[in-house]
Amino acid sequence: MPIYYKYKGQHGYVSIQGDPINDEDVDLIVKESLDNRKLGENICCKIPTTHAGIKAMEQLVPRGVPLNATEIFAISQMISISTTAVSLPRRTNGARTITGGC
Repeated sequence: MPIYYKYKGQHGYVSIQGDPINDEDVDLIVKESLDNRKLGENICCKIPTTHAGIKAMEQLVPRGVPLNATEIFAISQMISISTTAVSLPRRTNGARTITGGC
């Protein structure tokens, strides 16, 4: 946490991912992300860029949950996640919300 505090939440994140078996379950992705965030304020939640993952991001971004969009294999996925990221309201407290690497 020293790096996280030193750089006021701009650096020092630890990425954590829920069980990948749930990559298509919006509710479980959201639940696991919120549960993982309870481990520390420097937890960045890894979310797959599946349809369900993007739907989960739509719920997590407004809550200020730092996210790391993963499993981007195609340009169409990058366009989809970029469109989602710019369209959502943010509560970031100065930190990035969606990133390619927290």
